[in-house]
Amino acid sequence: MSNPSHTAHGAHLLALAQDMCAAAKEGDAARMRSLDNTLRSEAMAFMGTMPLSGDTAEWGLSTMGEVIDCVNKARAEMQAHQQRLHKARDQDRRIRLVYSRK
Repeated sequence: MSNPSHTAHGAHLLALAQDMCAAAKEGDAARMRSLDNTLRSEAMAFMGTMPLSGDTAEWGLSTMGEVIDCVNKARAEMQAHQQRLHKARDQDRRIRLVYSRK
């Protein structure tokens, strides 16, 4: 496996990515931006300290794959949230137009 500090760093990355997914489900764009910024910095540090060969490298790449999957889910969730908002605004606008004509 990995050395303890690298393992802890990987767990921290996964926790950040999971927090990002939670923020996306809540539609919290400000928290998403903050977590995105932190996650990018932490991911670069993680990759920069990752050994280049052996089981440790394989574990590190697997961890990064999980982080990327989480980030992709968060992105998809936020896009769906934005689409729901746009749809609700369009419906609201149509209702206002109907009532404004009377």
